[in-house]
This record gives sequence, structure tokens and C-alpha cells, in this order.
Amino acid sequence: MLLKCSIFYTYLLVLIHIVTAPLRKFTNVVDLINIDLILTSFLASIFPVCFRDDPQLSNCIVRAVNVLKPRLATGDLGDGFRTIRLDPLYIPKITYGSTSRLQTKLTNIYLKGLNNFKIEKLHANINDIKFDMLFSFPRINMKSNYQMIFGYLGAPMFSEGQMLETFTNTKVRVVLKGRLYPKNGQRYFKFDPIYFKIVENTITFVDFTNFFPTTSFLGPFVKNYFINNAEFLNSKVYPDFEKALSETFTYVANQVALSATFDEAFPY
Repeated sequence: MLLKCSIFYTYLLVLIHIVTAPLRKFTNVVDLINIDLILTSFLASIFPVCFRDDPQLSNCIVRAVNVLKPRLATGDLGDGFRTIRLDPLYIPKITYGSTSRLQTKLTNIYLKGLNNFKIEKLHANINDIKFDMLFSFPRINMKSNYQMIFGYLGAPMFSEGQMLETFTNTKVRVVLKGRLYPKNGQRYFKFDPIYFKIVENTITFVDFTNFFPTTSFLGPFVKNYFINNAEFLNSKVYPDFEKALSETFTYVANQVALSATFDEAFPY
């Protein structure tokens, strides 16, 4: 029974890793979700067993995820089973805050502090195959390379260098909704496109290197503009951020769902 349960909990671990990896595609996701490896790895031996009719099911799932939390930073879960490195997390590219006055592209992005996540809420409704989760991150530090074009007096000005940014009190809501379908005389399930929403995020620090070095006044002027409008500029990238996460979540969830019947994944 413990081996069957581990499929579902392993998916939750993968979900934690992807929450802050918006714009990367998994080239080895099939290997990542190799169920034979999962079932033979040490994961199954350390997960708490959580049954469908447990009145404290949500709390049990949270405890199961927290069991492996110390290993999530490196992505080394033991016995040769590896997954995404969570801290720091690498993102190749983000188009950041495109407006009529400011366009920015970030590359080689590293996010640090993601392993300090906390599951604030988790509501599991097995009958409806629905999981509603709220994650919080107290502090996330971002380091990246930037390319920026700023429109000044009708003339575009270009700058590039390194960007540092700090986010605090970030909260993310994720909702999974599944549905049943028959296969080989048994009940299987798959997830609809997953809902992902940034519900809270505070920018507490922004800094740039080599910021418009050809002019003595434009660098401080643009930095002040960027900081004063940081919340607005960040909101411009949220829809693409959320869409990418939803697509990735949905793909990974359905890879896992193919590997077990509904009754195997959620036993009585």
C-alpha cells in the first residue's frame, strides 16, 4: 500500500520544485517521472501513509512533503534518484516589464531561497479530485544578466549588465482539478489545465551594474523609475509566468496520473 501511495506524494514533490520555474521546459520529464524508479527507490520507505478517508488527509500530505524538504535544495533525493535543483533555481530567460517606455530582458536567472517554502494551506477533496494549495516564500533573491532599452526624449537608450532583486512575502496559489476516465476495466484520472496565481509579492531591493554608463544622469533616473514602478512592471510578466507554470504543472501531473489507477493513487 505504501508503494502505491508514493506515486501521489512524489508528484507533490515535483510540484514544489516547479512552482518557481516558470519559463523552462523539461527535456527529461519522462525520466523524472519514471514510476519504476520511484517505486524501487527509498522514497516509498519514508513517506507517511495517507488514506483517502483520513479526516486529517491534508495535514498528512503536508507532513509527507516536509519529510523530504531538506533534500529538495540539491535535488538529490538519494539512491540515484535526482530531480530539479531547487536552490538556487536556474531560469534561462524572462521578458520583464515591456512598456512603451521600458523593455527589459533577463537571462541566466538564478533564484535563491526557494527551499524555505511553507505550505500555508492544502485542501484535498478526493471525491472531486481537487487539490487547492497555497505556498509562501519569506525571501527570494534573484541574480541575472539584463538587457534594457529605455525611451528617453524619443530616443532609445541601451544598457546591459547584472541585476539583483529581492522579493519578500511571496505567496502562490495552485489548484489541481482531475477527472476520471475508464481504461482496461479500471478507473484512471487526468488533470485539467492547472490554475496558478501569484497572490502576493513584495519587491524590497533592486540594483543594477553598468547601468547606462554613458550618461551621468540617465542611470539614476531610470533606476528610480524602475524602483518606483517595480510592482507595475512585475505585474506585466505575471500572466506569461502563470501560463508557463500551468502548462508545465499539467504535463507533469498527467505523466504521473498515467502510472496508477485512481484507487491505487488514493487508497481507502
